[in-house]
Amino acid sequence: MYSFRVSQLCQDDGDQQTCDNPRACNTENVVGTLFTVYRRLIATPNADWEAFAVVCLIAGEEPRFEVITWQRVFEVMKTLEWPEAELAIQPVGGKTLVNFETNFFTTTTEPSTQTVRLLGREVQIEATPVSYTWHWGDGSDAYETDNPGAEHVDGEEHQVFHVYTDADVTERPSVDVTYRGRYKVEDEPWRPIHETLTVTGTPVPLEVVTARVHLVG
Repeated sequence: MYSFRVSQLCQDDGDQQTCDNPRACNTENVVGTLFTVYRRLIATPNADWEAFAVVCLIAGEEPRFEVITWQRVFEVMKTLEWPEAELAIQPVGGKTLVNFETNFFTTTTEPSTQTVRLLGREVQIEATPVSYTWHWGDGSDAYETDNPGAEHVDGEEHQVFHVYTDADVTERPSVDVTYRGRYKVEDEPWRPIHETLTVTGTPVPLEVVTARVHLVG
């Protein structure tokens, strides 16, 4: 008696670490994806899996074969906790000036990885920040960028900034981070997840004040 598992076939592009282009097939004029079927004797569970056959599966057939698809992984990915984007504001100290270019940035830029078990197999899920949506808190339109902004440097333009026009108010800006994922089933290549996941940021208080001129001397 054997146990079986299937694995998606990739185009032979020389890259054995990733699988961005699965191999398509055709069954009765319906486009599907090619999978390799592996088997292993139940009596020897520590033995290596051996390739047994190749099958063409169309959309909707994967669940019957317990295939780990990107859709299955994405459903799991959505249940996990991924880092919020940490919002940094300059000037620091929770205050900014009215009609002043307030600088925003985030240090949440690196991929995060979590490992889960899915259909009895170990799956790594990696989430990489690909865009950010900045909410200013004053009712103006949100602003989306593909860069995280940067700290203030004298003489350089701010990459992400906002000018508040109402003084003596406390606004609550925030930033959402959108992740693009990929997954890896045990020793198989990395495969893309074809939907993105957005994590909503927590608003922080920012007091908008008016500068006052003081005569000295």
